[in-house]
Amino acid sequence: MKNKKIYLPVLIVFALSVFLQMGCGRSQPSQFYVLTSTSEEDAPSSQAEKLQDISIGVGPVELSDYMLRPQILTYERAGKLDYAEFERWAEPLDDNFARVIAQNLSVQIPTEQIFIFPFRGSAKVKYQIVFEVLRFAKGPDGQVTLIVLWSIYDEQEYKLLTRKKSTYQRPGPTGEETYYEQLSTIMSHLLEDLSHDLVSHLLKMVGSPK
Repeated sequence: MKNKKIYLPVLIVFALSVFLQMGCGRSQPSQFYVLTSTSEEDAPSSQAEKLQDISIGVGPVELSDYMLRPQILTYERAGKLDYAEFERWAEPLDDNFARVIAQNLSVQIPTEQIFIFPFRGSAKVKYQIVFEVLRFAKGPDGQVTLIVLWSIYDEQEYKLLTRKKSTYQRPGPTGEETYYEQLSTIMSHLLEDLSHDLVSHLLKMVGSPK
């Protein structure tokens, strides 16, 4: 009986040690990603110079709660969401979305008067662009899709100027090793596509008769 009393605690400690080591062996560090401006190589067009004296506000950007989780989202099949356990956004996706759009516009338009919502200080915005993101992820068809409702308001005259639903698609990542790095880059390019359309619509408004 005495030997059993001695060895039982030792066995328990040993079992706990093995369990903890197994748990640690399965864990892995999270990887973090951000959307980035892909318009850095673009030069403002001669037409875009018409916007150089106009102040532009970007945001707010509205996403559904399920899209705001830090884990990167993909659609496994229709109605089935898949969240990556260890691949995460480094900042809230709505903030990242607005920042990249603003960076893209600042490259495509020769102006420093681009502001991100909420507007602070003495910022006097002429046109405010508001976004409602309906989808922004890779789908079961392998395509990465951005579906967004966007509206442009004249903040100085307090009226809605245009509202549009746009869809953008690009082929999804290939290969496993850099899958999520590729995915974040593709999503960044979709924001570049959207930014070009925004500039085109702003130019039409500036060029239209009052």
